[in-house]
Amino acid sequence: MTKKSPAFQFYPKDWFSSRNVRRMTLEQRGGYWELLCHEWLEDDCSLPDDDDELAFLSGLNDKWPECSKNIRKCFEKRGKKLFNLRLLEEREKQEAFRKKCSDAGRKSGEVRRNKDLEPKVGATIVQPKDEGTLNSSSSVCSLQSSSSIASSKEKDLKDIVPFKDIISHLNGLLDTHYRHTSQKTQSYIKARWNEGYRLDDFMRVHEIKHAEWKDSHMAQFLRPETLYGNKFESYLNQKETLTKTEQLAKDIKEAFE
Repeated sequence: MTKKSPAFQFYPKDWFSSRNVRRMTLEQRGGYWELLCHEWLEDDCSLPDDDDELAFLSGLNDKWPECSKNIRKCFEKRGKKLFNLRLLEEREKQEAFRKKCSDAGRKSGEVRRNKDLEPKVGATIVQPKDEGTLNSSSSVCSLQSSSSIASSKEKDLKDIVPFKDIISHLNGLLDTHYRHTSQKTQSYIKARWNEGYRLDDFMRVHEIKHAEWKDSHMAQFLRPETLYGNKFESYLNQKETLTKTEQLAKDIKEAFE
C-alpha cells in the first residue's frame, strides 16, 4: 500500500476568494479547517456524515448546530460520508505525481541494470603469457580499459539519476524553487545515489522532515544540502513525528475502534 502524504498544499488566494468561506464566521472557519485536516488523514479522504462526530472533530461541540449549515456547503455527501472536492483533487494530484516519480525511478533503475549488462567499449582483456608477470603493453591496456569504464559509469550515472523528479517533489512539497541543474545540489544527490538510495527514499525523507520541521525554527533547514547530507540515512529511518492534529485524529480513531 502506498504511504499517503502527511501534508497537502494550501492556497491562500483560493481560500479568501471562496464564497462559502467568506460567509463563515472566524469560529466556523476554524471548525472547517479542523475538519479538512481530519479528512486528509483518512485513507479515502472522507468524513463521517454524523453530526455528533462532526461536532467533536471540528472542535465546535455545542455550537455545531448553528455552524453546520455554512460548513456543510463545503462538502459533498456520498452515501454515509462527506467529501471536500477540492481536497480530493489535491489527493489525486499528489498520488499522480508520486506515481510519475516512482515510475521514473523504476525506469532509471532498469536502464542502469541493462547498461551494467552491456559489454564496456575498450575493455579488452589481454592475457599475459606468464600468469605471474604482466608486460608493459597489457598494463597500458588495463589502464586504458579502467579509464574508459570509469568514464562510461560517470556518464551512465548522469543519465539515470532522476535529479529533476527528486527536486520537483521537494519544490512541490515546500513551494520552493530549487534548481535540479545546480551542480552543488546534484553532488549531494549523486553521493546518496552512489550509496544505493533511490527516488522513493528521497521522497520519504522530504515528507518525514517536512512534517517534523515545517512549523518550527528548523523549517529553514528544509533544503537540499541538509536533507541530502550525511544524516540522510538517519532521516530515512526515523519514525514520522505526528502533529497535534494528527495525534488527535489517531486518538479519536483508537477511541472509536
